[in-house]
Amino acid sequence: MKPPRWSETLLRLLLVDRDRDTISGDLLEEYREGAVPTRGAKAARWWYRRQVAGFLWHSARLPLMIGLAIGTALGIMNLVDTARQPLADDDGGAMLAWLLAVLTMWSAVAVAVTWRTRRVSDAIKVGTIVGVATIVVLHTAAIVRVNLFLDAIRHREDWQNLLARYNRSGFQSLRVYANYEYVRMSRTQSPARPST
Repeated sequence: MKPPRWSETLLRLLLVDRDRDTISGDLLEEYREGAVPTRGAKAARWWYRRQVAGFLWHSARLPLMIGLAIGTALGIMNLVDTARQPLADDDGGAMLAWLLAVLTMWSAVAVAVTWRTRRVSDAIKVGTIVGVATIVVLHTAAIVRVNLFLDAIRHREDWQNLLARYNRSGFQSLRVYANYEYVRMSRTQSPARPST
């Protein structure tokens, strides 16, 4: 009659110290005395996971929105910059500026949370949520950029390596290959402006 371990651990991480034992204890009691007898063990475990997801959504909503806003702003700037100068290569200085801008925004959010709660662990949680949301949106914008401006940016000097890999890849479409590369990069690259 134990709830899913990772869900219970996640719940305890989400809660502030003063609420941790009370809320997790109440949820455990409701799980054991209400959910398991009426739903069965398997359905009760899913019920518990949904309750924890509700706590996660409640505690992550604001940081998620901040991360989405940062990613959207940077993604739009990237698209506008490419529309204005589609053949301009991404240089090291610009990449560093993008990275520093992202890190500065994340740091500001983390400092604000630490200032308010005086808990570094809260800043780490919020920073992680903001960072993941920013990266997801920024990489999505990079994929949109590739699809909108492929005909122009394929002639950029910084695309020559990608074009060489495409010629060796066996892919029939540069667009499909470029999307494949950008999706693959999104799992391994820093949050800076995606390079090619």
